Amino acid sequence: MSNRLLIYDASEKSFLGLLWKIGAALAWFYFDKILPVKNWQDFQNKVEELGNKYEEVQFWGHGSPGYIYINNYSNKNTAWEILSRVLNKGAIVWLRVCSFASQEMGKAAMERVSSTLGARLIANTHSIGQSTTSVLQDGACKS
Repeated sequence: MSNRLLIYDASEKSFLGLLWKIGAALAWFYFDKILPVKNWQDFQNKVEELGNKYEEVQFWGHGSPGYIYINNYSNKNTAWEILSRVLNKGAIVWLRVCSFASQEMGKAAMERVSSTLGARLIANTHSIGQSTTSVLQDGACKS
């Protein structure tokens, strides 16, 4: 059985945040663990408490080229290091946020984050809804 983890920005007060909350509730059968997080400290605390290793992690939230956001604050590099501790070898990390892999900054972040995680990283190159995806594995960009 594969272990799947969903992390989402629970601080979002818009209709989109409501959709993430409803989507997470409806996806209970797919994910083994669902972590609503309200800020980066909450992210760190909850991820550090996990006892399992995961084959798939999805993050739902806002993004921009090279960044994901929780409560309107961009990620710190330590977030990737903390997340890497709960990943199985060959894990997949889906950043379901807008534009993370966009532009040169996003492409560089894909390589850096994939290397830090030791995982395949999948992220959007455009706003969700008009998106294509980029996949990076082991430091080599794939289309």
